Amino acid sequence: MKSFVLYTISPLYQSWSKVIVILDSRRLLNKFLTFDQPCLVLMGLVEILGQIQIFNQNYG
Repeated sequence: MKSFVLYTISPLYQSWSKVIVILDSRRLLNKFLTFDQPCLVLMGLVEILGQIQIFNQNYG
């Protein structure tokens, strides 16, 4: 599995949030978790589709 840290800017909070995106081998979105603002989970797909920066991360 590959995971990415996706930094998005929330139109609701007008602040930066970190979203963890986990992709499986088929590059399908399995799930997304947000750490800074839990309410972003409700708009996670919108935030993910509006990606700003993606950084490769290794989570063991």
